[in-house]
Amino acid sequence: MFDLFGMMDKLQKLKGAAEETKERMGRTEVMGSSSDDKIKVVSTGTKTIKNIEIDASLLTPENKEMIEDLLINAVNAALQNAHRLNKEEMKKSTDGLIPNIPGLDLSNFF
Repeated sequence: MFDLFGMMDKLQKLKGAAEETKERMGRTEVMGSSSDDKIKVVSTGTKTIKNIEIDASLLTPENKEMIEDLLINAVNAALQNAHRLNKEEMKKSTDGLIPNIPGLDLSNFF
């Protein structure tokens, strides 16, 4: 027999775990950098850019295009790291609260 109240309780726990993880990820920082490490970007686990560092040696007018390319790469790396961390943490925090359904990725819902 289907236990509606048990399922509602699990859904409440799932929601609480997801909210707690999202809050924690907002305080967690990850970094991405250009391939030469001359540009570094810090993002939160919720994909908010917090800081960008550019090596002073790059700051010349003729380096404008290169800086833009390196900056894009560093930002993308930071956001990918944040996404990966967020997904891992969400999986950990919701483990055991719902049945393991192959192909169901709840991290996309939070």
